[in-house]
Amino acid sequence: MKKQYYNFAVLDYQRESENKDLFLNRGFIHLRGIYNLKESLKPELFLQKEFSEFILLNDRYLIGGGFRIRTLQTVSGDENNQHSLSSFLGIGLMWEYEEIDLDPVKTTQILRSTNYVSLQWNINSLSRLNIVSYYQVDTKDIRDYRVLIQSSVQVGITKYLALTTGLNYRFDNQPPATVEKYDLELTNGFTLTF
Repeated sequence: MKKQYYNFAVLDYQRESENKDLFLNRGFIHLRGIYNLKESLKPELFLQKEFSEFILLNDRYLIGGGFRIRTLQTVSGDENNQHSLSSFLGIGLMWEYEEIDLDPVKTTQILRSTNYVSLQWNINSLSRLNIVSYYQVDTKDIRDYRVLIQSSVQVGITKYLALTTGLNYRFDNQPPATVEKYDLELTNGFTLTF
């Protein structure tokens, strides 16, 4: 029997300095709830809080919802060595509040369309590849849009611990004046699942 609801949370905080000079300070928390309406169509709600000194973002709050549509699902192998490939399309709306660290501080409240395509390949019981591409556009100004592509490869060490490599690309068509439109980030670390 499948669960009627499922939820997840993502928490990320990064702070790095060298010789007392702070060059990275950002944090992110995302909460999402998904309702199993049908196997291929699932309503979802989410909340998010974020800050990043690198892109002059003092605070960003989001609340939104939409639909998660399964576009692909394949499973092969046996119970001990199962392989799967799945893909989803997400369509929704979100209300966004931002404080940008300018002089004076710039605040905005925007209703955005939020859309994503995700692909998850479970290579085996311990290793997987994930790619999620987001497209978010202001519902009143289509020139104000952002693209975010997050990809990661996890190679399992144990059932609960994996080595993770991530590659993220961020593009903002209308960033604050002193911030680049795009950013590329490569990360390495460990993922703990419990």
